[in-house]
Formats: sequence, C-alpha cells, structure tokens
Amino acid sequence: MALPVPGTEIRRRSFLFAYMVMVVVEGLPLFCLELAIGNHFKKSTSGCMRGINKMLVGVGWCTIVICFMCMLYYNSIIMWIIRYLFESFVSPLPWSECRTNTRAALSIKRSTTGTTSIWG
Repeated sequence: MALPVPGTEIRRRSFLFAYMVMVVVEGLPLFCLELAIGNHFKKSTSGCMRGINKMLVGVGWCTIVICFMCMLYYNSIIMWIIRYLFESFVSPLPWSECRTNTRAALSIKRSTTGTTSIWG
C-alpha cells in the first residue's frame, strides 16, 4: 500500500531531524576528538591508536581500509560525472537514441523447442 504524499513528507522531515540531531550530538564531538588525538600524537591513524593502547592498532588499520574503500567508491562516481560531462558536448548526444543492435541482442527469442533464450 502506497503512503499518501503528506505521509512521506512527514517521514522525510523526521529522518532529517533525527539525522541532524545525531550529527550534532555524536558526529561533531567524535570528529573533534579525532582531530585532537591526531594533533596530540602527530602520527598516522594506526600510530595514534597505538599511542592510546597497543591493542588498538587494528582499529587504526581498519580506519585506513574504510577510508580507502570510500575513496574508491566516490572516485568512480566522480569519474562517471566527468565522463558524462564531456560526452554531453558531442552532437548528437550518445544517449539520445537507442541503438538497434543492442536492443536486438537483449531481446528474448523463442526457440523451436519452446524454451526461451536471451542470447538468440
């Protein structure tokens, strides 16, 4: 069952309110704490965690791996944006019409035995 438009608007507002509260209550203090720890130890993430407790070196390495994975994800999105930006200066646009050979390659065809196949 679909929700009416006012119901979805209330959900959006409640989500944004809860999100902003958590950013202020949890996100900003943790960010400031991370900056203060890095400033105090003047080392990398794993070095800072080793300075706090020798058993926390894995937490520092996990932070580095997570940052690397996020970097890969966002760089691929930026690459798509730059690609489509440069392709939008071509006339006619590459996505303005559907190529018939692509559509034919993905069409479902029935064989003589009654089975369906996507590949022809």
